[in-house]
Amino acid sequence: MFTIIEFYNYYRESGMQFNGDENVIENNEIYKVSDELYTPFGCQMLNILGDHNIVRGNILSRLNSQADCSGILFEWDLADMNIVEGNHIFDVFSGINLQGGDNNLIQNNVIHANKNSTAEGWGIGIFSYDDMVGWPCDEENGPPQALLPA
Repeated sequence: MFTIIEFYNYYRESGMQFNGDENVIENNEIYKVSDELYTPFGCQMLNILGDHNIVRGNILSRLNSQADCSGILFEWDLADMNIVEGNHIFDVFSGINLQGGDNNLIQNNVIHANKNSTAEGWGIGIFSYDDMVGWPCDEENGPPQALLPA
């Protein structure tokens, strides 16, 4: 178990990324302060690729960066049974994206509108890739973290 409390992070792509289980991410400030993106995988403040994580009481914001980033991303089907609650997400393209995963609890978060974005976004986006043939993160073929792209 890994616990991060009261951490201030200013990074270029993912503010924080967790590729494991049973982490507690609580009372942090996570900002995107640069306009630069050095990744083809997009930009998000917090990226979760694991199970049984708790994301609580955090502040996520672009802080006037021109890069359209999302707030919290649950990536592929690698994020199950997580709790996201009591977070404030400011000025992002989309607040919370579930790109797969099962039995996640999202409650009592506040997602503030993005006033400067040129793209259309959403508060919470829920996507499913269960019917995609050859999807790279099919948990039936091995442990989830072993299937992450290199």
